[in-house]
Amino acid sequence: MGYKAKTLDDVRRISGRVEPMFSPARQSYRMTQLPVAVTSWVIDSIDLIGIVNSRVRWDPSQCKVAPGDAVKAMIMTMVMGGYRPALENVASRFNGQPMELYFESIDDPDMLDPDMLARVLTKLHEADAPQIFSTVSAALRARWGIKTVAAHSDTTSVSVEGRYVRGYDDEGNHVVADEDGNRIVDPIETMHITHGFSKDHRPDLKQFMDGTVVNQDGIPLISRPLDGNTADSEWNRKALELLKQTLIDEGIIYVADSKLINEPLVSSMMADGIRFLSRCPANFADKLQSKVLEEADYDGMIDVPPISKKKDSAKRRVVESPIDFNGECLRALVVETSTFAGKGDKAVEKARASFDTALKKLPKQYSCQKDAVAAFERFMKKTSKSIFDVSAEYIHDVVESRPRGRPRKDGTDIRRADVWTLDVDVQANPEKER
Repeated sequence: MGYKAKTLDDVRRISGRVEPMFSPARQSYRMTQLPVAVTSWVIDSIDLIGIVNSRVRWDPSQCKVAPGDAVKAMIMTMVMGGYRPALENVASRFNGQPMELYFESIDDPDMLDPDMLARVLTKLHEADAPQIFSTVSAALRARWGIKTVAAHSDTTSVSVEGRYVRGYDDEGNHVVADEDGNRIVDPIETMHITHGFSKDHRPDLKQFMDGTVVNQDGIPLISRPLDGNTADSEWNRKALELLKQTLIDEGIIYVADSKLINEPLVSSMMADGIRFLSRCPANFADKLQSKVLEEADYDGMIDVPPISKKKDSAKRRVVESPIDFNGECLRALVVETSTFAGKGDKAVEKARASFDTALKKLPKQYSCQKDAVAAFERFMKKTSKSIFDVSAEYIHDVVESRPRGRPRKDGTDIRRADVWTLDVDVQANPEKER
């Protein structure tokens, strides 16, 4: 609140010697929330409005609201409450806000019409929204001097409900109308909403995937919507294509899960000089993982400083083991961690219990050998990843039986049937247990 001193005449009208008095000024200030003001300031610092306005197709003489201002408004609503509002509720978030301080073409919240915002989103799609996202990310990191040491890549699935028939063809392609009104596949590369591996455990729902690469501080470098059945290895290939020159020029380490480690991608990264970090899958390069574990110098392991100061924080030891891959040298690290202490024994016990349960459910007698063999093959397929070596012997017997009543002396009432008994031999495999 502002204040002003009383005039000399005001003081003289007061009898006696008194100190000058102060009264509230008639000035007023429009207040806003700090997160909203800071968000607006950061957005303006990288000229997001100018980036969007220069990338999308729009006519300033026909559009009252510039697309950059509309995008900024939708971004700012994310810090105005506990949830992201629907387009029809964006305008209400700006009631009482100093619009002229935030936007270049908006001076009234009612100008944030939901239909206008929807049209802006369509224009962003047509202008390649993921590419605009990458441009804004690069501008943000350049403006604030954010250095990227490591690029962490991963995907997540987003489940959606509904049939998604309208707007999509039988193959899941997004369909739009051309200039003549005919339905055609959207010429702009976009995601296909379809069934795939659900990371949120909802295989009954269709989904799309989101692939994102962030730096060591969690700031996104690139982000792309993907088909619902996109594999992580396919996303890594696409991400490396998009970031290839940046990774090489800045010496950034590309970090991803074990889906990164396959022969085409590893060979490509090594040829381009891209540094990468991942977990080695068991089946990579003729079971390279097993060879490293067998040949590692465990006596030469060194302690790794703990990440956390908590008493129960994990303790780790590591040893380096250089390996040859297609004539090139890779650096393999064998890590020993206290996190898994005792889990191996528990895993063995669990595997034994699971195998015993499956074995008890396996019928032992059959009317023909063919049925016995088929049953054992199904059992072997079901327990193919067990820690036991299993074999079977098929024992043939002829079982005699008589009907009820007095037996005949000549034995003509005796019934004979073939019975095949499945005798399963189970042997523990120490190597599989280890």
